[in-house]
Amino acid sequence: MDVATKDDRDAPLEPAEGASTPRRRGDGVEMRAMMGVRLHVQIVLGETRMTLAEVMALRAGAVVDLDRRVGDPVDLVVGGRLVARGDLVRTEGGPVGLRLTEVLMDPGAARA
Repeated sequence: MDVATKDDRDAPLEPAEGASTPRRRGDGVEMRAMMGVRLHVQIVLGETRMTLAEVMALRAGAVVDLDRRVGDPVDLVVGGRLVARGDLVRTEGGPVGLRLTEVLMDPGAARA
């Protein structure tokens, strides 16, 4: 049984024999490999807080008040992070789309 000493634990890890050398984040290889990953994207029209009793009482035709007005920008959220804002628009390919008016995430920061 091998026992690691403190010096062994602090030493940099070396790739196993025959393994490829890990790429550094700055060379773009890891980012290119991840570009095909599908993400959960949400378009958030607004929010509200309701009690459990209010939620249980909801029926078809009920109106739920939101924290925004008609015409206010809506949020584009990716992985729980606000990425952009925009306006709802009618699209040719579907019933509704989002025209971005403000991008809050610097695209270059994701590639750094």
